[in-house]
Amino acid sequence: MVSATSLAETSPDYDAWKVSQRTTPAQRSFTSSVSAVVSVNANDSDGSFTIGTADGTRLLYGHGYDPWSTLFNLRVDGVEYLQTDLALETAPTLDGATIRCSFTIDNYRVWQYLTPIDFNETEGAVKIEYLIENNSGEVHDLDLLLEMDTMVDWNDGAPISTEFGYTGVETCFDAPDIPDYWQAFEVDPNQDPEFLIGQGTLNGYDATPPDRFAFGSWGNFYTPDFGYECNNLGYYDSATLLWWYNCLEPGGSTYLCTYYGVGSVAQSPGELSLTMSAPDELTCDQYGELVPNPFSVNLIVTNTGVSVCEGIVATISLPVGLTTTNSSVTLGSIAANEYATASFEVTAADAPCNLWLSYSCSVTSTTCDENVVGDDVYIPCCEFTEVEPEGYALRQNYPNPFNPTTIIEYSLAEAVPIRIQVMNMSGQLVTTLVNETGTPGVHLVEFNAAGLPSGLYFYTLIAGTYVETRKMVLLQ
Repeated sequence: MVSATSLAETSPDYDAWKVSQRTTPAQRSFTSSVSAVVSVNANDSDGSFTIGTADGTRLLYGHGYDPWSTLFNLRVDGVEYLQTDLALETAPTLDGATIRCSFTIDNYRVWQYLTPIDFNETEGAVKIEYLIENNSGEVHDLDLLLEMDTMVDWNDGAPISTEFGYTGVETCFDAPDIPDYWQAFEVDPNQDPEFLIGQGTLNGYDATPPDRFAFGSWGNFYTPDFGYECNNLGYYDSATLLWWYNCLEPGGSTYLCTYYGVGSVAQSPGELSLTMSAPDELTCDQYGELVPNPFSVNLIVTNTGVSVCEGIVATISLPVGLTTTNSSVTLGSIAANEYATASFEVTAADAPCNLWLSYSCSVTSTTCDENVVGDDVYIPCCEFTEVEPEGYALRQNYPNPFNPTTIIEYSLAEAVPIRIQVMNMSGQLVTTLVNETGTPGVHLVEFNAAGLPSGLYFYTLIAGTYVETRKMVLLQ
């Protein structure tokens, strides 16, 4: 078979070669809400996956037919295995809205979970989760490298932007300088609103920030080795890489999570056209802290005129509760049809919560018209508060991941026979935490997992006809 890197990406045979790699049918999952922003497919034979919108528009290459070009590598003590080298222990299976599958090699297992989530009527993402298990009796390094083959609608070379700037060359980032998010544009940052934006979240919600991140050429990134270094050259066919490094004790496991789906920007056309991107909302982590915090506001300035714009300064204006250490950035001169970027690190410090805060970025120039663009960010309340018993609910355990105890909160609308059960990944009953007639109100129950192996567990509340299941991760 012809290798990916043996064909120049500009070759007329390149796209034909890529299409020729289609494999077998796939499991498909869509969000259950009315908007159904995103969907995901997983290849039945090897678990590789694609992501797109619910109407079939691509966010990763291959969406709408057979996945094959997005996949992960597993490194065990320095020895690398491509996803297709691993034994597919559990073929992709649709479990509710989640497509799950597992892979094994020797005494190691990797679980992959793909779940479409709608954030609102226009934005959604696929939650990409991995659970890596060391089922041996020795300590091992078990590292994971995820490659995603970006393709936004028709554009297989979708240009990518981060808070560190907008560039068309391969770029690598190392912790702690990892972007909070990345965006892939159907055209470019100055595109009309009807064009699509793909967005990956690396820090926020419950994402696990990678140890390394890169965007660049799919021809170089497909089946890469862990030591790959970006070449700082331009690329035709775009892709991203995410590295996570893990050292696991005997019987230990680790949980990894990232998001990719539909994103958005705030725009203000003009001689100096502005494109601003930032998290739409902050979230609360398992410790009750806002994440990401601080968060990045990325401003891309495009000179749409016919002459050079000089003396450009970008400034951010923030409301009470949001602060920054760099309120202005000097950009200097921007030639016609060229870009410049400014990034602001914003912290929510003693900010009011459970509301949207408005902020704006502006640019001035000594030779061109000024411009301003605004947006909002939602600040949740992260403190634990008692919830009035308005109905039935099963809430996420806390802390999560946990070791070895965690608290599960649930609420009942009326006195009713209830059971709360814990199951393992094989669907076997681990324990029944509650089996009684419950009373209306909010209740807490502790789960002590001492003696159980690390891994993913499911807990279910059965209260009359009400049934709800959630996931939790035990890390011993």
